[in-house]
Amino acid sequence: GVSLLRYLDPKSSSECAKAAASWFSQVLFFREHDYKKAPDLPSEVEERQVICRLLQAMDIDILDYSITKEQGFDDPSLILTHGKADGNTFFVSFNEESTGIRKLLTLIPLVVKSLRLGSLLLADDLDNVLHPHLLRFILSLYQDHEKNPHHAQLVFTSHNTAILNPAVMRRDEICLCCRPEGTDAVLYPLLIKKKMASSQEMMKPMVNNIWKDAMVPTPGSDD
Repeated sequence: GVSLLRYLDPKSSSECAKAAASWFSQVLFFREHDYKKAPDLPSEVEERQVICRLLQAMDIDILDYSITKEQGFDDPSLILTHGKADGNTFFVSFNEESTGIRKLLTLIPLVVKSLRLGSLLLADDLDNVLHPHLLRFILSLYQDHEKNPHHAQLVFTSHNTAILNPAVMRRDEICLCCRPEGTDAVLYPLLIKKKMASSQEMMKPMVNNIWKDAMVPTPGSDD
């Protein structure tokens, strides 16, 4: 993949190469290890408010944040301002936050940028350490035409079977990955299982781990 991208030089005389290089340059990536250290959150007031409003819409009581540079430390410190219903506030450093909050603080700026630019966001293990409600909230941002007017896309891997529900994701938006015995992993769209209608039917084989009999399509079969 890297070798190929080297040929997609924006200075190339090929319009196809330019278009491909431009597309790849706008792709955003979220990796599982990214939230181990404090993210580089925007300091501009408007962007900061957008991020905090999204967090509050998820029922997370972060009202604001500040980024400070302390003497003797290379990396700046990220301090989150939490607010209670009684009006009291308190401050928590990024490192003192829960793993889920740290992941959200790293992920949400990429989501906001993706929605603003209409770009593709690739995320590995998106559901890991996130509450199922938060995962569904993030998905809903991309499915809402008002919040996603530029048709941004989110492509992610997940082990959460709760999202395999027609109320959350359409079948044509879902691909399953399995590894039949003695073969390499196979990725195929759920849409090819035409007779699998309900969310309960979709989830049962995975919960019971019976991929071979119930989920893996046989060659030449379209049911």
